[in-house]
Amino acid sequence: MLKKYLFLTLVVILFSTGCLSNLPGKPLEATPTAETAQAETNAEQQPTAIIEVSTLPEGPLVWTDASTTRELPAGSSYDSAWDYCSAVGTIDTPGSEYKGSNPPDAIKQSVLQAVNVSEKDGAGHNIVWRCVDGQVMGCDLTLNQHCLTQMNLSTLPNEALVNECKKPENDQAVMPAAVAGVDSPYEWICRNGAPVMSDQGVPVDEQGYNLLIWFPVPHP
Repeated sequence: MLKKYLFLTLVVILFSTGCLSNLPGKPLEATPTAETAQAETNAEQQPTAIIEVSTLPEGPLVWTDASTTRELPAGSSYDSAWDYCSAVGTIDTPGSEYKGSNPPDAIKQSVLQAVNVSEKDGAGHNIVWRCVDGQVMGCDLTLNQHCLTQMNLSTLPNEALVNECKKPENDQAVMPAAVAGVDSPYEWICRNGAPVMSDQGVPVDEQGYNLLIWFPVPHP
């Protein structure tokens, strides 16, 4: 009888221990699977994305709305640059409809006066012109070889800027156009080993040209 009692007591103790180990509220530790371990490893190895946001600095206005080039009637022709521009609206290079001298003497004289060059000294100067919203605009290509260079409005530094700014001796130095790019309207400075856009030195018109070297030419 005593043996039977001891046996029943042992069974009750073992059964109670098993139940207590699975009571609600006590978390069960799951054994990680191979798939779970691989996923955690991949997450640790995944590089963090770095997003660079560039904004235009305060400065001269950059126009981004393109002007309108009007289609001229078939067979039309113009001897006057001002009549031609009034008709076509905006065009970078005069089309075949313009039949006058290129450039007209009045445009050359006006541009030379704007750049403070006398007619005598400017006899061999190459003057280019275009139409912007019906206005004749002229530029002295002899003095400014980038008259017809359209500005690059990207606010991201080019490779040359990045490489130059890595040099310790260039810290706090303003980069020249030869490094920043002759088509960049922005001024760049090296700070802590990286190029930073500090200002906009060149105002740009609707067609992307440097407004500092293009001059409106009034009708004579």
